[in-house]
Amino acid sequence: MTNEDDHTLLARIDERTRHVESAIAALMLEIDEYVTRVEFQPVKLIVFGLVGLILSGVFAAIITLVLSTRHG
Repeated sequence: MTNEDDHTLLARIDERTRHVESAIAALMLEIDEYVTRVEFQPVKLIVFGLVGLILSGVFAAIITLVLSTRHG
């Protein structure tokens, strides 16, 4: 390899390194926007509670409907 080839190779490596550094910086900014498990826990509890309440109401309505058709 000649000195010029080495210089071209080093320039390409430097360009790729800068590209990787900018990609890592962009990923670090995206990571800051994600919700952690600790922050998500209250939302999870509220949603599960509401789903449980709705399903209990649906099952109670079905049981009421079944019992009222047998005795009605």
